[in-house]
Amino acid sequence: MIQLSQSKINTWQQCQRKFQLRYVAGQGWPEPPFAAETTSVMEQGELFHSLAAQSYLLGDSFVFDPADLEEPVAEWWSRFSIEKPQPKKGQRVRVEATLTANVTAKIKLVGRLDLLMVGDNRLEIFDWKTGRPRRESDLRNDWQTRIYLALLYQSRQILDVAGIEAEALSITYWYPREPQKSVTIRYSEAWHAENWAELLQLAGEIESRLEQPESVWPLTSQLATCGRCPFNAICGREPEAEPEEEAAEEESAELVPELTIHPDL
Repeated sequence: MIQLSQSKINTWQQCQRKFQLRYVAGQGWPEPPFAAETTSVMEQGELFHSLAAQSYLLGDSFVFDPADLEEPVAEWWSRFSIEKPQPKKGQRVRVEATLTANVTAKIKLVGRLDLLMVGDNRLEIFDWKTGRPRRESDLRNDWQTRIYLALLYQSRQILDVAGIEAEALSITYWYPREPQKSVTIRYSEAWHAENWAELLQLAGEIESRLEQPESVWPLTSQLATCGRCPFNAICGREPEAEPEEEAAEEESAELVPELTIHPDL
């Protein structure tokens, strides 16, 4: 059974051979260590997510000294503690909830939600993003948005709100560095029909490949994406070595956009 997440769909659409090596063959992911800057940013995001989760789980009993926090987490927490989303009367709060839905016999859709508020005739997902705010149009088309809302719709009966319509579902990307730029995206019945149909099609394509486990799945036609793929040597697409100085400059230039859209931050 393949558990299909947004990162796996992105990998599938980028290169089916990469998907096969990583998620079907279980090939180790031979990534080099993250740069110190990247590691620091990821640790900051993880710390904020942990603090946010505990603030909802423990409520008023969650006590610690904010002075112990370093920047920028201290600034994020200061804003969050004042402006964080609050459940409406009658809403239940679920922290770091995992939702799943069987799409085909061999494919299961999965998503882990930072925060879910259930009740008051609505279902609201909140996702903490410590990177820089993104445009609503980009977020709307992002697989995280589409998978989370589809899973929420499919999970209505489990959440005891079976009769609720898609228009009552939403996801909010909440930015602690700039809460005023947080983005709320609402679902709809028409969008779900289109969204679910595409997810079914994708799952069907993957399942068809799974029925041919011994075959070599197609490589991407976008050769530029192979340069930094950890499997390029296995696939025979290892690029020629770049001058050390130029390679360092290229890596630095690519760091920022990657960090701002990291699915876990």
